[in-house]
Amino acid sequence: MIKWKKFKVTKLPAQKSPSRFAGMEASKVAEKSARAKFGEAPEYMGMSQKSMTDLAAESYAMKAENKMFFRTLKKELKASRQRTAAGVKGLRSTNKPVSKIALKKAKDKGALKALGAAETKSQAAFTKITQRYTDRAKASMFKDRSIVVKPRKINQESLAAMGLEDRTVSGMRGRTYKTFKNTARGDFNIFKPKKRK
Repeated sequence: MIKWKKFKVTKLPAQKSPSRFAGMEASKVAEKSARAKFGEAPEYMGMSQKSMTDLAAESYAMKAENKMFFRTLKKELKASRQRTAAGVKGLRSTNKPVSKIALKKAKDKGALKALGAAETKSQAAFTKITQRYTDRAKASMFKDRSIVVKPRKINQESLAAMGLEDRTVSGMRGRTYKTFKNTARGDFNIFKPKKRK
């Protein structure tokens, strides 16, 4: 037989539900902020005041983004160089040699990290400003939207069915007679020694 334990039930007080006019209020706040910052937006043929305000907000956000990017990059690079210098100093104090290649790699790594930090901070500033003055968060035009494409593996049976299977081809290339491996991905010199990694 299962014995059920008695649980103490705590009644929560009535919660305040979000207002259905919250979106309208946010829009009004954004409009008020934009008017205070940019003044009354002029009207041009084919463009409303709202469009003009949005353009002004985006332009201002872009300027602020650029300023934030270079300021942050300068700051982060300085900090990165100091860290690299401290690391090199520490290694030299223990009589360990520091190669030029290792030093260059450390500097490159620090610079890339600084660039990433500057990009993140400046793009966040752009989004924040556009949301403040237009009530719509917009991503920066400098945001990296690239996707890493994975190399596709081609089935040899499918290639053979299309008449594109690997074959060895010999022929004149320039003034020399060469033998190549002809594949769907291109021609490869089968006698050329492979580079060591």
